[in-house]
Amino acid sequence: EIFTRWFASRGWAPRTHQLELLRLARAGRSALLIAPTGAGKTLAGFLPTLVELAEPHTRRAPSPLEGEGWGGGSKLLPTSLIPTPNPSPQGGGEQAELVAPANSKRRLVSTGHGVRRAGGLHTLYISPLKALAVDIARNLERPVAEMGLAIRLETRTGDTPVSKRQRQRRDPPDILLTTPEQLALLLASDDAPYLFGSLKRVILDELHSLVMSKRGDLLSLGLARLFTIAPQLATVGLS
Repeated sequence: EIFTRWFASRGWAPRTHQLELLRLARAGRSALLIAPTGAGKTLAGFLPTLVELAEPHTRRAPSPLEGEGWGGGSKLLPTSLIPTPNPSPQGGGEQAELVAPANSKRRLVSTGHGVRRAGGLHTLYISPLKALAVDIARNLERPVAEMGLAIRLETRTGDTPVSKRQRQRRDPPDILLTTPEQLALLLASDDAPYLFGSLKRVILDELHSLVMSKRGDLLSLGLARLFTIAPQLATVGLS
């Protein structure tokens, strides 16, 4: 209903291909959408993700690290929870043990091998250009804000500060917008299973500009690796 009201407030109605992608996404299917400029491809690609994340039963629990190192949105870290260093016995990762009051649950955030988490990264958007990823993020922020959705989205490019990259690996956003090269770097990290274990969807934009190049080969290898980490994954190609 919230999406119906948002479309109506702008004098729009969902287009046929947008609703069809939503239907396919609910069935767990992958899809390729080919449409001209101005046909609403980007919104079509993200609409299933926005709808799913807006549903109460699919919302991730607030991360104990949310807001740390991030320049926007609400900081959901309760003041009674204090992060305490706790080095991983396996090495190659870091853990944060949260000291909570006796009447609340203790939580553990880890970036080690084989770790899974509830919630976490839901959708990965991959663009051939970092500038396009940044533009799409800005365009998405408007409907997310107008509908009051508790959805966190961030970009990761070659211009992203190291501190933010490290924080994204510990505390992933709901939606991450990036490039094939950054995906390759993330997949090479020790905590790739932790970061991508919750991934439900990959959106590939401007796919025609990648498929016949070496960057397309790099992306293909990255997708193959993602499917080994997150077998529940579905892809949406936009061209």
